[in-house]
Amino acid sequence: MKKGDISITTVFIIFITLASILLLLGLFSTKLPTFAKEMYCKTFFYIHSSVFIPKNFRAEQSYCLDTKLLKPPITLTNETELNTSILAHMLACWEYAERGKYNKNQLCYELVIGPSVKTPVSVTETQINGILVENGVTNVFSTDNFDWAVDDEFTENQKILIEYVNGKIKVT
Repeated sequence: MKKGDISITTVFIIFITLASILLLLGLFSTKLPTFAKEMYCKTFFYIHSSVFIPKNFRAEQSYCLDTKLLKPPITLTNETELNTSILAHMLACWEYAERGKYNKNQLCYELVIGPSVKTPVSVTETQINGILVENGVTNVFSTDNFDWAVDDEFTENQKILIEYVNGKIKVT
């Protein structure tokens, strides 16, 4: 063996050490509990709750239920323009979804057109896009990031659902 050669054993020890350090860092990160719960609920829960395990040792099903519920409906008033209110809730949902990086679909808001809003009111996708351009937030949120699936005319007591679906904000 020459003076500058590194043995395979030394390289293997360095690799194992680096992998161990990365695993320890992952263990103490804040995302690990969520990851561990998902892994448990998708794999081990089904094994642990199967028929061949005695009933008193089986896992509780309530641990794996998703507890995120839709917040109570928000009634929109005439204090702010309807298009601005809808856009604000779309942006809040986008921020909640980590600007499109969230890997699950999520119901964000249910908006209700209140009785103080003079109806029918016209809100279009073009108006929403205009507000985005006007306020210079197209680098954070643009028309590529949302699907406008509602009629342009809104009436009193109409419900608008804002949700994050497949990497986009959907308004229905």
